[in-house]
Amino acid sequence: MLEFLSGLLTFVLIFAIPAALYLLINFIVGLRIWFNGKIPLLMPFNKDNLFEVYIAFAVLMLKSERKDTSEKIDYLKNYLIRKFPEASSHLSPSFGQALQDKPIKISYAARWLRLYLNKRNRTQLVYFLCEISMVDGKINDSEYRILKRLCKKLKIYEYELKSILAGIEDAYQEKIEAEHRQRERERKAREQRKPYSSSFHKKRMAEILGVKETDSMDTIKKAYRKLAKLHHPDRFVKNGPQQMKLAQERFLEIQKAYEYFEKQLK
Repeated sequence: MLEFLSGLLTFVLIFAIPAALYLLINFIVGLRIWFNGKIPLLMPFNKDNLFEVYIAFAVLMLKSERKDTSEKIDYLKNYLIRKFPEASSHLSPSFGQALQDKPIKISYAARWLRLYLNKRNRTQLVYFLCEISMVDGKINDSEYRILKRLCKKLKIYEYELKSILAGIEDAYQEKIEAEHRQRERERKAREQRKPYSSSFHKKRMAEILGVKETDSMDTIKKAYRKLAKLHHPDRFVKNGPQQMKLAQERFLEIQKAYEYFEKQLK
């Protein structure tokens, strides 16, 4: 029994205590290194630490943008709240701390991420950073250099990065076009709601027909017939469906303008 206890004590003194001290020292050093922007390989993997890494990379992207970043900040906060709902309560303190800390070191962070995340999940981080950089529709050189270096360290090819950026750019353009179409619909709806007697509406109808507001009905009728003949959709049958659609829209505007003056000058 005494021999067993003696052997156990020897094992603890030789192996267990030094191992525990080693882990403790690495943990303490790891904290210091993390505050210098260097993530230690021994840092535990959990959602809280991954959350902090996401924030640190987002701040790195923001600091490479010299213009107003408020729109990008709004995007990243909304994204992080959706992805890490349990961490949303300390989003603002973590974000504020990341702004004050030294920038995250890409090589150290990528080494830690490769250890714990598969390529699909590493690519999600890249998507997130690409979307931050493209919130305003374009990416600057500094942002691209950061993304390119990160992808290289994460074992993600540059052509994959370019594909991600191209997809986000297309989505952004579609969003802009959709917003433009919506504004046009709202503008037309406002014009339609205006009373026929408004001076603005009368001026607009006159501009469509290419006449003056004070012209006689005969002059307006001649202008209408000329324009109706010129823009009749049947003249654009051979020009393709897009031209036909534009001609129909223009023809309806001309008819509407003429009907307005018909009612006004009766």
